Amino acid sequence: MLRVERASVEVFFFILIIFFISCFQEPISSPTPNFGFLHRVCYLGFLNLLGKIKEEKEEEERRGRRKDKQQQLEQIQQKQLAQHQALSNCYNNGK
Repeated sequence: MLRVERASVEVFFFILIIFFISCFQEPISSPTPNFGFLHRVCYLGFLNLLGKIKEEKEEEERRGRRKDKQQQLEQIQQKQLAQHQALSNCYNNGK
């Protein structure tokens, strides 16, 4: 699961509310980079929040890959230990 900070969620909803209020105050003909100041603030805030979510998702994936690599290493070590014990048993039984 993504863990988005509570403050980020609150900022997102604050920006969303400002955006809807500003829609009634400044009608826009088309959403372009030249729309009103409040719209630009809302748009940039939303992009910032999306960037934070993306960073957190990438971090979660990196953590998952690290865990997978660690589990693979542990499995390899267990196999090597089992092989070593089997060889030791064969050697000891052969004496």
